[in-house]
Parts: sequence; structure tokens; C-alpha cells
Amino acid sequence: MNIKHSKLFKQIIVGISFLFLSSCEDFLSSIRNENTQEIASLFYDLKDIDVCMNGAYGAFASGSYYGDLVLTDVLGSDNSAPTLNPLIQPDFTLLNASNYTFKYQSNIDDYQAGRFLQWGSFVNNNSNLIIQSINQHLPPIKNSVDTLNAQRLMGEAYLMRASVEYYNNYFVGRQYHFSTLDSLSTLYRKRPILSVNDTSEPRKTVAQVYRFLEEDLRAAINLLPSQFDKSIHPLAYQYRCKKDVAIAMLAKVFFQQNNFDSALVYVNKLLGNQIGMSTKFPLTQGYAYSKIFQTIDKVNYQSGTGNEVIMAFHGSSAFQPTTTTRWDSFQWTAFKNLQNGDLTQSKFRIVLDKSLQNIFIQGDTANDIRFKQLIYITTNFGKEYPAGQWTCLKAAYPTSNTPWLRSSEFHLMRAEIYFHKNNFPYAITELNLIRKRAGLVEIGNEIINEALYKNIIDERRREFCFENVRRWDNFRLASIAGSTYGVYLPEPFKSGKIPLGNRMNLITDTELPWNSNRFYSLIPQNEYLFNPALKGQ
Repeated sequence: MNIKHSKLFKQIIVGISFLFLSSCEDFLSSIRNENTQEIASLFYDLKDIDVCMNGAYGAFASGSYYGDLVLTDVLGSDNSAPTLNPLIQPDFTLLNASNYTFKYQSNIDDYQAGRFLQWGSFVNNNSNLIIQSINQHLPPIKNSVDTLNAQRLMGEAYLMRASVEYYNNYFVGRQYHFSTLDSLSTLYRKRPILSVNDTSEPRKTVAQVYRFLEEDLRAAINLLPSQFDKSIHPLAYQYRCKKDVAIAMLAKVFFQQNNFDSALVYVNKLLGNQIGMSTKFPLTQGYAYSKIFQTIDKVNYQSGTGNEVIMAFHGSSAFQPTTTTRWDSFQWTAFKNLQNGDLTQSKFRIVLDKSLQNIFIQGDTANDIRFKQLIYITTNFGKEYPAGQWTCLKAAYPTSNTPWLRSSEFHLMRAEIYFHKNNFPYAITELNLIRKRAGLVEIGNEIINEALYKNIIDERRREFCFENVRRWDNFRLASIAGSTYGVYLPEPFKSGKIPLGNRMNLITDTELPWNSNRFYSLIPQNEYLFNPALKGQ
């Protein structure tokens, strides 16, 4: 690397890895202007490391503007990243002024996958720094409280690294399947970038990524506490991830692999063994359903608080990795309106495609609380023009709450698992728990297998509209076509295809094979300039 490139690298290495940096924007300014201290200086004090962890959460959960975040991009589970690859024409590329919603950063240099992975690299790098620091015994451990906090920080770092790489795999990797195990995926860095010499890292295969996910999440489960304890933990930890989040993520990892036996073990650890209920994360009552997405005050999400939300983020976390300002709390800022504070237009941030609309129509819109409380159909009037667009209100207001994991997802996961295990009464019980809360008629035991499976699939779509389920389910379901698990699949999954739910005029396809390249993104070109390990990959 010549002197010019070396200087450029030193300017941007502060607080992040150079992974996936977009050429048209200074990544530092897209995070926060407080990032003025080199990340290596945070190695030597537990309080500094805790602030570094806070920064990882900030990058993972930023919610100030839809173009500048990680988690809500993922939660918009129907978008597919526009890239420089001319073969990729995603079905959910742009949401723009013509339909009164936000627009992703998607010009030729600054495309969504790049922005998503930029923020992911910050999470990964901060997590790796924490793991390396504590493994090398760099911060002094003075007492038993320090020991417990060091273990907790390691657990958080393993969890956040695994979580961001789980999502990275679905932008640049492939669905787990015997035919894709050797396919290239994310880099899954395990060491922090502290100098130019640390930038070289090859892409991992899908098989490697899933092995690393399991290893990291098992480590997180062993290290994370179950509850916040003010006599041990800093106040910031009150609003961060506990052991149950790692358990939930490991259940998702196994479920995504269609490894239903292992997934069930961790679903039961999360919810308890009793079918059709959870004392740890009880479902919110139907009349208060919309309140899940309208949190004003900070909430300490953990088991035993009577909340179905396992983990969520209210607005965004600012972050400041610096030794001069050691935060003792998790800094929150609410969502900001994208239309200069106009709440009327801010209702229309997320527009449902035809596929999602049909799922609700095939249900019972007259009684479904999810439709009645959280779906708004525009009229041909003023700023609501054009008429007839279905919009989701889950992120409509400045007080919006962003759920990451809810117990209802895992009840429906358990319903599908029991279906595959031919325990249909248990599958129906779990499914009816969600249907009853939604105001729908319960399913009877006389239902045929094909209809039961379709109801489970459809219920996951209705319940988690724009909550990080539908896109991953599409890959998972279509990938089991032709297997014993896929016998009762509805079409087009039974044919190994994914329904696109098109909203783009130039896209004529209505479905694509689950392993089509058009669902995935390229590694940004700038990564190849600074990562010699990618040559030939």
C-alpha cells in the first residue's frame, strides 16, 4: 500500500473496520461525529470497553433516518438490495416520494447493501475489540464485580457479532442448504482492524458462517446474565441484551437451517416447555397490540416483566467511544419524521406489496387486529394520493418502537416444528394462540395437513409484516422443496420458488428460484481495494 492510501486508511480506521465502505460518502459522518478516538485506545479499561459495546448497539439499532440504519433495514424484510450487479433487479428496491414513503440510499455508488454492511462492520469491529481485549487480559480485573462484567461484555460481543453476521449472510451469502454449503458468504471477521495489516480477510463459506454463528451464540448464552442487576451492572446494561436474546437467536439459526430438533430445544429454553403459553414472555392482549410498536419511555426488556418483546429498540442509540466521556446509560433518541415533521405523510413510510396484501385479504380483515390497528389504506385525498396503497404503521411515528424479537415469532416457530414432527394437535395449539390474540377464528383439529401448513406460513407473514421474518422464511421454505419436510408446502414454495410481490414497474417476474443470484448483493468494489485476501474469490 502506498503512502497516499496509508494516510487515507488512517483517517477512516477510527472506530470501524473498512469493510464495505461506500466510495461516495465518508462513513464517519454517517455514524456520529463523536468518533474521534482510535479504537485501539479502548482496550485497557472495562468502562471504555463498555462504552465500545454501547457503540456496537448504536450501529446495530440506529433509527434516526431510514437511510442510515442497520436493524430497521433488516426488519423491512421484503426489501432486496440494489447493487452494481446488472443481473439483480430486486422486487422492493425503492420506496420514494411517489408513494409517500422513505427512499433507500440506492444510487450507483451508495447502495443499500453497502450501507447495511458498513454499519455491520462497525458492530463487528467493536465486538472483536472487546473479545480480544478481555481474552488478552488487558483491562485490570480488580474484584468479582469486574469479573462478572468482563464475562457479560464478552457475551454481548459474541451475541452482537453473530447477530450482524447472521443478517450479512442474506445480503452477500446464501440460504443454508446442502447445495450452498461451499458458496461464499460474508467475511465474518474475528479480529479487530487496528492497523493496515489487519484488513486482509477472506470470505467464508455458508457452512463456515453457520458454524461460527453456533459457536458465538453458545458462548454468549454461557456468558450473558439472565437479568439486569443494578448492584453489578452499569445502568446502560438495563437496556441491552440478556441471555434470552442469545437463546432466541440460536433458535433462529437452527430454524433457518431447517434443523427442527435443535431449534425446538432452544425455543423451549426461551418460552418454557408448556405448549400454548409462555410465562416468561406472555403475549400482549389484542386490544393493546399496537402499543408494542409505540413505546415512549425506555423499557428494560427481559423475562419476567410481562412483555412479549424479548428485545426491541426505541429510536436510535447515539454512541461515543472516548475515554473522556464514559456513558453510564444507554442513550436513546426517538425516530425523526422524514417529511419535516409532517405526521400525515409519516404514516406512509412502509408500503405493502400485493403478496402481503393478499395474505391479509385471504384472512379476516374485518376482525384481524393487526389489520385494523396497523394497516392504513390511502385515499385519493391531498397528501394521501395516490389512493389504495396499503401502508404499515409499525414505524409511523416519532415514538415508534422497533421490536427485534418477540415471543409470538417463537410460538409460530414451534407450531411449524411440531407440524414437521407430525404432532398436529400441538401445532394447532401454538397456531391458535396467535390467531386468538389477533381476533381470528381458531383452527379445528379436522383441518387437513396442507391447509394447516399454509395457515402457519400465512400467520407468520401477517404477524411479522416488516419484522424480519418473511424474507428469510421465503428462502427457508423454498429450499426444502422436494424434501420430506416439503411434502405439504403450498405453491410456489413447493416448486422451489419465492413469490416476489412486485411493486416495480420494470420487473415482470412474479416468482424466482430461491437460489437465484438476483436475491443477493455483490461485495462493494472498495473492499477489494483494501482487502488483498479477496483476490480470486
